[in-house]
Amino acid sequence: SSLILPFTQFDKANKGRITVLGNPDLSNVKVIMIGVRNPSKDNSFVNTDNGEPHCGIIWINELRVTDFDQRGGYAAIGKIATKLADFGKVNVSGSIKTVGFGSLEQKLQERSKEDLTTFDVQTYLELGKFFPQKAKVKIPMFYNYSQSRSKPQYNPLAPDILLKTRLDLAQTREERDSILYAAETFISRTSLNFMNVQKMRNPDKRKFHFYDIENVLLSYAYNDVFKRDINAEYDFKQNHQFVLNYNYTFKEKNITPFRKVIKSKSKYLRPITDFNIGLIPQSFSFQTQIDRRYGEMLYRNNTNIQTILTPLYEKNFTIKRIYEYRHDFTRSLKLVYNASVDAYVYEPAGPITPETRDTILRNFSRMGNTRSFDHKIGLSYDIPLRKFPVFDWINARASYTGSYNWREAPPAAKELGNTIQNAQTTQLSANLNFVSLYGKVKFFKNINANKSNIGEIRKKRFEELKEKYKKEGKELVDENGEKITAENIEINEGFYKLLESSLRFLMSLKNATINYSLNQGTILPGYDKRPQILGNNWDLNAPGLPFLAGIQDPDFRFIAARNGWLTRDTSLNTLYMQNYIENLTVNANLEPFKDFRINVEMNRQMTKNFQEIFRYDEITGDFVSRSPVEGGSFSMSYWSLPTALKGRWNEDKSQAYQNFEDNRHVIAHRLSPGGPVDTFDFPAGYTRTSQDVIIPAFLAAYAGKNAMLTSLSNFPAIPAPNWRITYSGLSKVEWIKKYIKNINLNHAYRSSYNVSNFTSNLNYDENEIPVVGKNLIPKYRIQTITITEQLAPLLGLDINWVNNWTSRIEYRTTRNISFTFANYQTAEIRDKDLTIGIGYRAKEVQLPSFIKYHNKKVILENDLNFRLDFTLRTNRSVIYKLDENETQNVGGSRVLTLKPYLDYVINDNLTIRLFFNRNVTKPVVSTSYPTSFTNFGFSVRYTLGQ
Repeated sequence: SSLILPFTQFDKANKGRITVLGNPDLSNVKVIMIGVRNPSKDNSFVNTDNGEPHCGIIWINELRVTDFDQRGGYAAIGKIATKLADFGKVNVSGSIKTVGFGSLEQKLQERSKEDLTTFDVQTYLELGKFFPQKAKVKIPMFYNYSQSRSKPQYNPLAPDILLKTRLDLAQTREERDSILYAAETFISRTSLNFMNVQKMRNPDKRKFHFYDIENVLLSYAYNDVFKRDINAEYDFKQNHQFVLNYNYTFKEKNITPFRKVIKSKSKYLRPITDFNIGLIPQSFSFQTQIDRRYGEMLYRNNTNIQTILTPLYEKNFTIKRIYEYRHDFTRSLKLVYNASVDAYVYEPAGPITPETRDTILRNFSRMGNTRSFDHKIGLSYDIPLRKFPVFDWINARASYTGSYNWREAPPAAKELGNTIQNAQTTQLSANLNFVSLYGKVKFFKNINANKSNIGEIRKKRFEELKEKYKKEGKELVDENGEKITAENIEINEGFYKLLESSLRFLMSLKNATINYSLNQGTILPGYDKRPQILGNNWDLNAPGLPFLAGIQDPDFRFIAARNGWLTRDTSLNTLYMQNYIENLTVNANLEPFKDFRINVEMNRQMTKNFQEIFRYDEITGDFVSRSPVEGGSFSMSYWSLPTALKGRWNEDKSQAYQNFEDNRHVIAHRLSPGGPVDTFDFPAGYTRTSQDVIIPAFLAAYAGKNAMLTSLSNFPAIPAPNWRITYSGLSKVEWIKKYIKNINLNHAYRSSYNVSNFTSNLNYDENEIPVVGKNLIPKYRIQTITITEQLAPLLGLDINWVNNWTSRIEYRTTRNISFTFANYQTAEIRDKDLTIGIGYRAKEVQLPSFIKYHNKKVILENDLNFRLDFTLRTNRSVIYKLDENETQNVGGSRVLTLKPYLDYVINDNLTIRLFFNRNVTKPVVSTSYPTSFTNFGFSVRYTLGQ
């Protein structure tokens, strides 16, 4: 068959001609075209053709398939499982499936088109049984061998011809075997594993040593796969894995040097007497992982083109070493060191020969070439404040984590150098238990425990009076001659009750938590030195112990360049980067009186990222910085409550915005007091549109602060409190308990100031001279600042009635104010939300049943829940343009929502709901149209996994 010259053959009657171009495959026919042609006499292959025109009718109505293949096949599976006492197990299995076999649900075209045979042997043996029991040796071995052979029904190179037909055309037995060998798909798998080989410790042995063989754990795994088919003469993959684990835990040995010197057991001396030193490490472990993968594959030449195909090789030989070291210097100060080294063993290209094998062994003996090194140093310190009686109510902890990473340059770009990076994380946390602090005074402790001190005051007064009368030799009776007791001692109960109530309020703060974290990191590309022990190049002390410990130095790139640690390739364009993330979170819980709880939260986050291209410049002969850029984001909890509810919704300009415009004069003169001013009374360097003026003025106005006292920073240092208040004490009032099970009042306030993105200003000059009517260039260019505020809810009331009814009333307000420096516009979005809801829970509601089970009706007696929520929401969006007495309404609407629904619980997993939703929207601007929509129906919810 040729793709250029057609092949032609006539039928036996010489009335038909078949012409073939190429090597068509009838099994892949997608389209059939039928045409009728009357050839000329000269082109006709039939001698009786007169070459005259003919007229006829041609019918083509169907294609029929005849002679269906109704032959079937068979399949069988066999399995033998043998248990060799407690020594091991042996499983043998095999299967066969022939052409034409298929299960009942399979279609004709889904039936097997191959003869498939499989064979599998699995063996698990505990070789440690060959050793004496007292040796306590465990050597688990797993061996598996499997084989599958697939003989296709059709010739893979000509899928429309049976393989049997092709084999019958073979001239010799050798040709037949060669065709069959190539057509078959043969796969064999071999696996041999020794996992967790070890010598168990003798429980009677009391002393352990670091050189004990019991500290070692060995594993080895071998796997190979051999495959041949019509496309590949062979495809062989082999994998060797070896793991060596060593782990030793030292016996704790701490000394307390001052305990024997100071004999006193006073709690005030505990910080000294409890001081301890850990002389030896806590533990040491290492692991070595050796992984060698080898693959070899040779494609078959199925194109009949005289081409020499060579094998393809896949090689990967790696060695990974992992270390861990723990040392408790004291019981409070602990060190953890982790390190890992990833190396590769170089293998020459091509097949394995004695020469290449020697090269591989030499590289392996040197533990390969390091391609990455990582380590992490963790240091934690439990600050021993609890050992001081005055501060035992404080639990404080400090931790430091430093990491270092070295990555080898890609093989194709060695001249660009390697990449190193380090990071540090500093964390400080403190938990302040004020209840424990108050408990140091018994009078305060009783108040916090809701116990009155009046009885103890009477008792103390009685003891003092008793002692006084005893000294004076008087009888313990009053002026009326009645005996004095602790119960009839007169004191000012009203005063003490007022005092206790006042102190309880002053002791509202129950506990507080402070968390501070600082994350910093540096990435330096172009580093051309290689690591040695602990990751440092000790010959050059590069990159140095401080960098290895994660210490950050903003000038480290210049130090590396000065010491000759960096590549001088001028094509390096990988960025040098430094990052900085600072987080502060403060939480406090207050309870001014019983069941009245206040949760206060403050947070602040600053993120900075610096990047530049740092490389050698041939013109200057030195390393230079290209395109330095610093950016980041900022957010903190803020206080904008004084202006939250001020102003009418329909007024042209809010008072807060008017204050913002007025505050600019104050802020500008605070930034540049005295000196010349422009026509708008703004000092030199600061105009009405100065970024450094607008941000403090904006924050002061919407926080209701005095512009003379507000911070001038674009990133304030101290966050403001947000809170959530809940009160559940009303349900304990006697006359309320008759009607209500539970009643909860709640209120929450949350506000934040956000700078989504800021970038450094390339034209910034800290020595710039102020000019009247011109703004000083700020250090950072800020696009947008935003204040987001939520009173969610401003007031909320949840009631559970004794008759299973529930009620809910909630009023929410939200406000979002943003200022954009691109167009000097302030966008303000306000939202008011009033929700009124009622509900009812009917227990054991019996529904009519049409379901029968064993000829009995199924009666459902489950809970029915009803809920109705009515919501009225009003929102408005306005834009204020700076220094333009104009307010632009850009959006807003009034939305009425009605949502009743019924829930019926069929069982723990199935719930049926009937619902109805009605939503009506009326816009407040003429560019929008009123809308309403209604939807109703039912839903079925089924919960899985319960």
